[in-house]
Amino acid sequence: MTEERVKEILAEASALMTSEPISTSRLLLRPFYESDFEDFCEYITQKELQRLSGNPDIDTREEAREAFDRLMEQNGICVTRFAAELKETGKVVGNFCINIYPFVKEDESLADKKGVSVSLVLNEKYQRRGLMTELLQRAIRYFLAEHDFDFVNSGYFDFNEGSRKIQERAGMRRYMDHVFEHNGQRILTHEMIIFRGDPI
Repeated sequence: MTEERVKEILAEASALMTSEPISTSRLLLRPFYESDFEDFCEYITQKELQRLSGNPDIDTREEAREAFDRLMEQNGICVTRFAAELKETGKVVGNFCINIYPFVKEDESLADKKGVSVSLVLNEKYQRRGLMTELLQRAIRYFLAEHDFDFVNSGYFDFNEGSRKIQERAGMRRYMDHVFEHNGQRILTHEMIIFRGDPI
């Protein structure tokens, strides 16, 4: 999959998600706004969330501000990180990212297919309520059943049983394993995938 093709796919996915936002009974995905900083700062500095997601360590409000500013700079033509807003309160409780991971780009069996890699991050205070399961299942239906994408990929660290269960519930199956380096540690990571036509 060439870099030009990757850009085309991400631009298409971004345009779709911006014009037809992904929505569940409790969550709405939308671009980040400046007013979301306090909510972003609340969850992006949570240590356990960083450990489970592989996000960079962000310890201070200043570091969170720098990360948020970088995120806002990317909110141009192609948005790849969306705020997950809790409809009931309007609070941003996490984010949903679209990408195409390097190993997907390099997989010749996927070269002629259109798909995205997705990742979800959720504020610890809102976990264990089924929100991530709800959002991932909806996103899969959005891309595969409602639009003409061929696959959705996601992954989890070997020790993250919660993410494994969420992805399996969404109908995803093991695709490949690789090692992810985070904070000087090498972490076994399991990648999952689901194709259009697979049971959801």
